[in-house]
Amino acid sequence: MSVAELARAGLVEYGDAEPTSVSDQLDTDYLRGFLHSTANSRRSTSTSGTYRFDARSGRVPKIEIGAQRRYGRGFNAIQEFEDLVTEAADLGRQAVELARDGLGNGALVPSPDEKD
Repeated sequence: MSVAELARAGLVEYGDAEPTSVSDQLDTDYLRGFLHSTANSRRSTSTSGTYRFDARSGRVPKIEIGAQRRYGRGFNAIQEFEDLVTEAADLGRQAVELARDGLGNGALVPSPDEKD
């Protein structure tokens, strides 16, 4: 089903950034997870390669609420993992910058080579 259809049926409202379920018939995490899936991302990318996501045109499978909740939990776990990977990458970049600055300003000195 399209998100626009879900909104017309009164199951979805558009919040600040993402649509939200306003019904016990639709799980918000399920909805948002499918909207961020590759299939919906491809649908939002034009032939010129520009990315313009319109949640109203996104599509989600129609399945019963128990299955939606299971998918929602799975999408949440993936999001948590992505957040941790992003944080680790950010920390890694900061460590590289500090090491580079340390070598550049003399606070760090490279260890002597066996040939030195």
